[in-house]
Amino acid sequence: MKRKKGNNSTRMTQWVAASALVILLSGCQITDQTNVDSNHNDNANVKDEQRDATKNGPQNTYLNDSTVVANAGNIKEQATESETDLEASSAKNGSTSLEKSKENDKPDSWNSELPKLHGISIGDSNETVVDQYGQEKDSYSLEEKSGKIHILEYDGFSVGFDDNGMVQFVEVYDSSIQPGLMDVKVGVKSEKALEQLGKPDKHTDYQLAYEGSGAMLKLDIDPKNNEVVSMKLFAVS
Repeated sequence: MKRKKGNNSTRMTQWVAASALVILLSGCQITDQTNVDSNHNDNANVKDEQRDATKNGPQNTYLNDSTVVANAGNIKEQATESETDLEASSAKNGSTSLEKSKENDKPDSWNSELPKLHGISIGDSNETVVDQYGQEKDSYSLEEKSGKIHILEYDGFSVGFDDNGMVQFVEVYDSSIQPGLMDVKVGVKSEKALEQLGKPDKHTDYQLAYEGSGAMLKLDIDPKNNEVVSMKLFAVS
């Protein structure tokens, strides 16, 4: 009987040991599967993070910045082209305006058919002269054989009118005045006047005279310096 009891005890011990081993192995399998699942999830999370990092990270930022820079470059290039076109257009318009300004600044030449001096013609009205040059600096009257002459004095020139208020003469006596005879003005040499105005109808050491329609242009010359000292356009019948 004692021997049988010992065998039962041995079997019990073996069964307990076997059960413990089974439980231990099951636990290891569960742990390994948990680790595998955990590693799988971790790897999946890492991949997702990498995709997010790629999507929102420096590479994507660089690509976005590159696109922005490229677009900005295109916009800047377009703006530069527009500015260049505008500058070219402005330069062209500016040149045109400058050319027109130069054309307008070109002094007139003597025209015997339409004689003028400083933009004033014989027969212009008092109102025309005042509208063109403003209020005179001084005014007075002189008695002439043909009647009374009313004179308006301006800086560097004067204008004489008859009793009807019509221009009878224009006189320029200052070198600051551009009288409208090309480059001929008070202070130039008589040779230059002859070169630009041509051969006069009367030529002395003291005077150059050019006849025009209803008028005479007279340039007074200082024979000592051979320079024009004054010029006068006056009515002739």
